[in-house]
Amino acid sequence: MGQYILCGPAASTPWTDRELGIRIMSMEEMAYYILHFIPLIDNRFVDEPLYDFLKSLGKADVAGRIKRSVRASMDLYQVLMILLRDSGYCSDPEISDFFEQYNAFHRREPAVQDLERADLLYGRGRYENAVRIYQRILGGPARAAKNPALFAQASQHMGACYMQLGCFDEAMECFQAAWEAGRDPAVQKQIYFAAMLAGRPLPEELENVDALRFGRWQAEYLEAETRHLNSVQESMEERGIIPLSKDTRSAAKNRLTALRLGYRKMRGMECTAPAGDTGRHIG
Repeated sequence: MGQYILCGPAASTPWTDRELGIRIMSMEEMAYYILHFIPLIDNRFVDEPLYDFLKSLGKADVAGRIKRSVRASMDLYQVLMILLRDSGYCSDPEISDFFEQYNAFHRREPAVQDLERADLLYGRGRYENAVRIYQRILGGPARAAKNPALFAQASQHMGACYMQLGCFDEAMECFQAAWEAGRDPAVQKQIYFAAMLAGRPLPEELENVDALRFGRWQAEYLEAETRHLNSVQESMEERGIIPLSKDTRSAAKNRLTALRLGYRKMRGMECTAPAGDTGRHIG
């Protein structure tokens, strides 16, 4: 889990959450996982790998108690209670607070639960896994009509994942769908950045954006691209790779600036590029 939370023995057979890409090595880590990743815990949580993990910690009695309880139709709530209490990691008030959050989460409609799961994975950098859940939320021809706010959120967040993955055309399509469903001005900015990064003309969703907003976006874009180029150069230098020459960097910056100015001329806007250079920005 990045850093060990280890008060007792370490498991010889770790428990793995493949969605997050983490391994749990101790009962304390398991308790931490349960407390902080409620959206990822469902009925699939109780399986043979969990029993093997407990047995490898010398807790065959706990594994047996959970297995018997599951056979007796005990719900997941009770299983989590057994694990939290046995871990010794949580106080009674912390366990009580956890179950308030747990119950609140499970009172939400399934699509909202899925959105929280996907957002959690996005926040942890598990973009491809998050995209799969966003796609599930967006599935069905009537989804946008049933809940346009949820549709807009899921589309926007999936677009943000695609931006992180470098899939700018897909990101732009997601942002356009989000704009259509929700008309959130913040999404227009994301459409702008996706269009710039994809090398596509600015779409009709940006027709009514005033020049002042475009100017702010431009400045952010140029600043972010400068940071990106500097970061790439520093990384290359650290790895002993010959860094980009000033001429090469200047040519790349000028090309991207010219491209951006070309878009502005297409829109009939006057624009002067500020000092600095092109920017990569993930909306």
